[in-house]
Amino acid sequence: MKNYISKNDVMRCTSIVDIANEYGIVLEDASSSNFNKRCTCPSSAHKNGNERTGSLYIDTLGNNFYCFGCNTGSNVIDFYMLCADMEFTEALNELKKRVNPSKATGTVRLPVQSNLGELLQISKIIRDAMCNHSEDLRWLNSLMQNVDRYIFDIPSDDVEKAKALKNKIETEILHRYY
Repeated sequence: MKNYISKNDVMRCTSIVDIANEYGIVLEDASSSNFNKRCTCPSSAHKNGNERTGSLYIDTLGNNFYCFGCNTGSNVIDFYMLCADMEFTEALNELKKRVNPSKATGTVRLPVQSNLGELLQISKIIRDAMCNHSEDLRWLNSLMQNVDRYIFDIPSDDVEKAKALKNKIETEILHRYY
């Protein structure tokens, strides 16, 4: 049975410092915010690969980085992409080979459904009504107060309840104005 190695496994089991050492990148101690190491940026696009002063900072605890020269940064996979000059898929596949299968959880983080889109639509509906019916701001304000009471009772992952609230608001506005 073959173990599945996920992107999360790669990020958890691969160290930016190890990759830097592998590519001969000299790390200096740094103390800037969460960053505790600094080096020149390995990107060939950054000053044509001729950077003299280190502008890339590494947070060894969080296993992430940020280059203040090219305004890029993220995780160990992105760092490897810079060092190896590879695209994401190729870099991920290469890094997966380095992960010890016994350390891999094989778990994939599934995206959490969020009702943010529905709540933003509610905001737009009310804002549009306020722009189109400014003479009726008192009623629209009371509608917003009712919405405020309901929104805080809706869990952020309950899209259906947010959709139901949006439909109710749309119906009330349609009945009032059309």
